[in-house]
Amino acid sequence: MMLGNFITAFGYENKWRWEIIVIIGYTCAGIQVAGLPAMVTTYAVDSYKPVAGPLMVAITVNKNLWGYGFAE
Repeated sequence: MMLGNFITAFGYENKWRWEIIVIIGYTCAGIQVAGLPAMVTTYAVDSYKPVAGPLMVAITVNKNLWGYGFAE
């Protein structure tokens, strides 16, 4: 995620080609919004069964805050 944010920020600041910003920057940032929460949710539910419900809520809220934050 950090790599995607840096590439996007430096790309806009230094007027890089749009292909680099979109393909590399937004792809790396998008992995954080889709891929990482799925992996974390699976691990948390399998490993911490007694608190799976609150963990699902915390992961979903965090994912949605970041996802909508990038979209705006």
